[in-house]
Amino acid sequence: MSRAAVYDIVKTATGYDPWSSNAVDSIDERPFIILRWEEVERQFGLKGKERLSIWVHDIPGDYGRILSILDLIKAALADAVHVAGADGHTLTVADWAGRSADLYDDGYKTITKYDSYDIVARKT
Repeated sequence: MSRAAVYDIVKTATGYDPWSSNAVDSIDERPFIILRWEEVERQFGLKGKERLSIWVHDIPGDYGRILSILDLIKAALADAVHVAGADGHTLTVADWAGRSADLYDDGYKTITKYDSYDIVARKT
């Protein structure tokens, strides 16, 4: 996984510290970003690309700020090729795989959307 590289790219692009999914029960700041690492596809019997969803939450109302943040992240990840992270993994490429519908999160009481990415990474 290239968690450190992705974290740094998202923080630099947006100015917000992203959270890991399930890291905390409540987050006081709005907007906030959650990185959710999902399934790993096997390729040729080995570890393959990973799925990452990047969620942006905000106060109920307009989705404009969420869309702006997601667009900043999308542009930054599109330019990120072979980015070494402090965790010993290198982000090889992040391919954008789509954007969610407008959603509401009952737990955080926020509006939210997420983008999905297929991540290819390697140990540095």
